[in-house]
Amino acid sequence: LFTPTSKWSGQTINGVHLGSSGYEKLAPVMFETLFGKAPATKPSSLLVEAVNDKNWFWRHDYRIANGVHVYGQRWNPYGNLNYPEEIEKVRQMTVLRDQNIWKIAQGKSSSLKVDDSNTRPLSEVPTNYRPSVKNGALSYLDEKAALDEFTLPEGYKVEAFATEAMFPNLANPMQMRFDNQGRLWVATMPSYPHYRPGDPRPNDMLLIYEDTDGDGRADKETVWADGLSIPIGFELAPEAST
Repeated sequence: LFTPTSKWSGQTINGVHLGSSGYEKLAPVMFETLFGKAPATKPSSLLVEAVNDKNWFWRHDYRIANGVHVYGQRWNPYGNLNYPEEIEKVRQMTVLRDQNIWKIAQGKSSSLKVDDSNTRPLSEVPTNYRPSVKNGALSYLDEKAALDEFTLPEGYKVEAFATEAMFPNLANPMQMRFDNQGRLWVATMPSYPHYRPGDPRPNDMLLIYEDTDGDGRADKETVWADGLSIPIGFELAPEAST
């Protein structure tokens, strides 16, 4: 692989790893070297989607997000219960998707849908949460009740700009910042600490909230990016004014 790719330029995403165009260029080289002839056809879009589908699950085993919870210092007290089970399950899900790739290639399947019902069940994980002054409570105040709790100097007022009741996407916000146009950027992370096999795929987001009518409250939401997994945060550059 090194010899043919060493002379290519503009095919990587970072100078090291091939991007989509690079892999498209490399695939025929690998095929011809292995089988002694050029591939007769390009793979169907469905087959490519199936490979990407399998790869998504494989990465959640090989490069699982938030590995400190799985293998590191945050593994205790319950990591020995749920993580081995989750890893076993995601590997079973990966195998099923690999089998589906071969079925699609052989014309025996025309769908990405895979039946995961026979993969292992996951045990319920008990919580070690205990309400306290330090840990807080499981209940939270709504907008009006929360605003009533503020003690402010004379002449000051606190108002809510955006809430989850107003915008359901605003779930588990991890970072927020106003830009130079008064728009509020928010990174949400409802999938924290990582994907749990069998659940819907993570859909963490970067969101923008705007006050278009000047009443001090956001009335417009823009999903700047979605389908993310654990977006730790973002940075606004001084020149980013649009």
